Amino acid sequence: MLRTKILQFLPAVLLAVTGLGVAALGSSYQVGSLTAMGPGFMPVALGVCLVLLGIALFAGELRIAPKTELGFPLRPVLWVGGGILAWAMLIDVLGFFPASIVQLLFSSFALPQEGWRSVLILALGMTLAAYILFVTLLGVPVPAFGS
Repeated sequence: MLRTKILQFLPAVLLAVTGLGVAALGSSYQVGSLTAMGPGFMPVALGVCLVLLGIALFAGELRIAPKTELGFPLRPVLWVGGGILAWAMLIDVLGFFPASIVQLLFSSFALPQEGWRSVLILALGMTLAAYILFVTLLGVPVPAFGS
């Protein structure tokens, strides 16, 4: 029973700990202010958001009855990890759009889904939104297609 409880809360705790680490590392840089952001502003802000998300996930797990059988989620870890690895390997060769779509398609195999059409539409929409956010608005120098 104790093992089940620990495994139930482990993702929330790991998310919050990761957020604390990111915020701590980001705070070693100049943070600046909202109108004059320094290099540490985004890592600190994202780290705080991860901590808040971890707390929300933890609180949500408190409200759910304990699951009877929890094992290590090997399938999601492998597919999401493989997607991140594929993105890292393809971003310089194929560009932002193809690498991101491949990464999201890999990650979609982590859990059973309803249909490939919805996954493809979601992958295209998220890729476009990420491109607008990171490349267009934040100015990350990544080519859209190929190098």
